[in-house]
Amino acid sequence: MARRDRNSGVRGATWCRCEWPACGRIWSRPPTTGPVPAFCSDACKQACWRHRSGLRQRFAADLRAFDQVRAARRRWWREVGARRAERQAHWRAKEARWRRQEQRWAREDAEWRAWQQQFNARRTPPGRTSIPRARERVFELAGLDDDTTLSLRTAWRAAAQRHHPDRGGTTAAMQELVDLKELLDTQTDWRA
Repeated sequence: MARRDRNSGVRGATWCRCEWPACGRIWSRPPTTGPVPAFCSDACKQACWRHRSGLRQRFAADLRAFDQVRAARRRWWREVGARRAERQAHWRAKEARWRRQEQRWAREDAEWRAWQQQFNARRTPPGRTSIPRARERVFELAGLDDDTTLSLRTAWRAAAQRHHPDRGGTTAAMQELVDLKELLDTQTDWRA
């Protein structure tokens, strides 16, 4: 049994709704074959297409703006990476300069030590005590034997205590010890 629509009065009528949201008109269509119309009139159809094309244009503009923001972010990150690379290169160059400076200082220090050894190996000028003689004299003043069990510093301290003017020693002996210490300080390793 065919359905009879009570409003249209026609059996099997189809209800249609206009797709243009501003219109939304509802109408009945007699039972015919073919596609169901989407719009109630050409005016609604044209208004809907204008609205949709405007949305498309706005969406395209939003996409362009988003692409611009994304491109700006990429540029910013590239600049950050470039600045980071510049800083790293700067610090690598600085470290290389420091290493070269340290090598130069080590070379100069080695040259200075070699010059000191050459200078000490030469004949002692007149009026000055030689290093071996100064060492012997410190041990003599301390009253100790010059063996390898005592360091030169320990022997000098023992001699200083023995000949200090406050402990009954003479000023001349103490002055000689001070001069010997100055000579040994500049010429030898004092702790050896």
